[in-house]
Amino acid sequence: MCINRTTLRGQLRWWWRVIHSNFLEPSDLLKLESLVWGLTDTSSPIRIEISPLSELRPTMINFKSNEMKYVSFGMWQMKDNQNRYYLPPGTKYDFAIYCQERKDEKGNTIISKEEIEKQVKFALYLLTTYGGLGAKSRKGFGSVVLTEKLKIKNNNGQEKEIDEDIIKSESKKLRESLKNKRLIEKINNYNDWPFISYNIKAIKANNTLETLKELSKAYYDFANTRNGYYKSIKYDQNSTFYQIHKNIKACLGLPRKDDKYLLTQHPSYDQSKRNKATKLRHASPIIFHINEPNLINISIFPTKYLINYKVCKDFLEKFTEYLKSEFKKNI
Repeated sequence: MCINRTTLRGQLRWWWRVIHSNFLEPSDLLKLESLVWGLTDTSSPIRIEISPLSELRPTMINFKSNEMKYVSFGMWQMKDNQNRYYLPPGTKYDFAIYCQERKDEKGNTIISKEEIEKQVKFALYLLTTYGGLGAKSRKGFGSVVLTEKLKIKNNNGQEKEIDEDIIKSESKKLRESLKNKRLIEKINNYNDWPFISYNIKAIKANNTLETLKELSKAYYDFANTRNGYYKSIKYDQNSTFYQIHKNIKACLGLPRKDDKYLLTQHPSYDQSKRNKATKLRHASPIIFHINEPNLINISIFPTKYLINYKVCKDFLEKFTEYLKSEFKKNI
């Protein structure tokens, strides 16, 4: 019902990994995460405090309404109860970060307190620009924004507002510093983060709930309409149109209904289990964030694990193009 430290911390760590994941091998990313955030066997140099600024007023909503059920599937309790509660738009929280430096076993500083704080702020910037908190946060629910600009100090002690260029350059410096200290082994030669972002205006909507309803309708129409895009796919010459339509939707995340044929195409499919009811799982590679009452940010994360990277990227880009055309106006 309310935002708690555990939920917030988990989302901050997830978006922090997004900042570094393209540039580090999994083993080095884990080392860096241990230094910045701590792991089960390593204490954390970060403490987060969060508290509501006013009395919370949870509001009941029928998430299973026809207007919203495609983006809210699973939000309602099964059996008879179809209603859940949400915190209405405008609910405000106070947020505080407390950091300390990370030292090695000899007491030497590995990462300064200021650098740790930067990394938390960078993750917070991405969370409040692209992500959300709570149930169905990938579908636009739980979108959070900042009421004040995030700032860091430069070498001269002057404050500057955080933006994506600053996040990329400062995070690069941290990785290079740790590589020079031989704490990480390799830095990959990538130029950007693993996602692509778009802004779309929901011109018919006057508030957040209307925006979610518009989004739900457009999402449903794309996933279920036999439009020209599905007919153009050369997925498998032996596939029927029905199989193509069903299996290409794996790019929206797994599991999905009728994904038996898809299993044999998936990189992690185990041939020894082909006669068993194996279900593959993968989070949706699309994250919606509502920045304003009628402004939606769409972030897509193409991946090789949903059919293959090229097909997934093409499908997700077609999906965003479809939403743009449905909402009529791209910002």
